[in-house]
This record gives sequence, C-alpha cells and structure tokens, in this order.
Amino acid sequence: MYYSGETRWFFRGGIPEKIASWFGTQDAGRFEPERTDHYLEIPSCRTLGVKIRSGRLELKALVGSAGERNFADTVTGFRETWVKWSSGSGSEQGLRELVTNPDDRWILVRKKRCLRRFSLENSDVKEMPATAAQVVPGCHVELTAVEVISSGEGFLSLDPAEWERAEPWWSLSLESFGEPESTLGNLDRAAEYFFQDPPAMPLPAACSLSYPAWLAELQSAAQPAR
Repeated sequence: MYYSGETRWFFRGGIPEKIASWFGTQDAGRFEPERTDHYLEIPSCRTLGVKIRSGRLELKALVGSAGERNFADTVTGFRETWVKWSSGSGSEQGLRELVTNPDDRWILVRKKRCLRRFSLENSDVKEMPATAAQVVPGCHVELTAVEVISSGEGFLSLDPAEWERAEPWWSLSLESFGEPESTLGNLDRAAEYFFQDPPAMPLPAACSLSYPAWLAELQSAAQPAR
C-alpha cells in the first residue's frame, strides 16, 4: 500500500508556453517516458480509480478530503489523501479478467510528464536534482500533457492514427508521500515552497480534480441529453 497527499488541476488544450517556461521544463524538470494508462470506466465514480499500465494493475481509493486550500494568491486546490494498491503478478489478460467483464468500457489516457522532486526530510523543503531517486518523505510536482480517448467496449489497443481524434488536456499536480498521517502536512509544506514563485496563470479550485473525478466529469459530459 502506498499513501499520498494530492492536489491537481486540469485544463483543456496543450500546455501553454508560459506555463512550461514557469515550470522549468528546459532545466529544472525531468521528462519521463511517455506512457498510456488504461482506466476502467466507472460511471459517476469520483473516489476510485482502476487502471492497467505496462502490465500492472493499480487500484487507487480516496481516503479523505481536507477540503479547499489557498496556496497562493491565484492558486486554490482541493487536498486529498489517497491509498494505492499495485500488482504486477500474472499476465495482463489475467489482471483484466480479475477485475472486469469483457464488455466493460475503458478510457485511454496518454501522458507526457515533466517531473520535479522535493525532499521533506528536514524542516526545510529542498529541491533535489531531476535525476535523483525518490526521497521519503518528499513530494513530486508534475506538469503533464494529456491526451484522452475512449476505447469503447473491451480492452483495446489503438492504432497510432486513431490518437488524432484524442482530446488534448494538461495537468499540474503535487503528490506528497511519507507516513499516512503526515501526507497532507507534507503536501502543504511542499506547495507553500513551490508556489513562492507564482504560476503564470490562475489555478482555481474549479479546475482542481483528481484523475477519477476528472474522468467522471468527462464521461458525464459525453452522455447524450435525455
């Protein structure tokens, strides 16, 4: 089990140049390998995420919400605690059969992430080199270009050309880790430090969503009117 404290924002479109520059994608950040996560479509569910990535099954559940917090003049987000279980045993097909039915629907999310790492080992928050290993307690800050597309029924792999119809989004997130009781405190410390340099655009509470909540809103918006 892995506990984390998180706050995240989602925005339509590609990452604005002013945000990429502010985040430090050309110097401070480290680009992670592009990946595609398969999320099980769970209608109207904002508290549980089920995904398969690179042959691993991950279940992530909301433990609690500490509500809205103003991190800086133009930055307000919702702070949540999550717990994640992960398994890589067995085949990918076996993992799917363990938790789903053949006609379940999946959402594919392709992610291009730029990562910054912060250590919270001492009283001071310290940014680590982009290539440093994860430090506990610590916090990751990620700027992510996101493409999302529904695969329909069944667990399907998409032809590269089909990604042309994917909808572009981008996300900024802070994810703290450590002992379960300290994750939110770690998150607040890291956010206070990170947002001393204000972002190049507002990050409002209305855009502050977890991945399950964001996917639930996308599914709701895609439902035909009755």
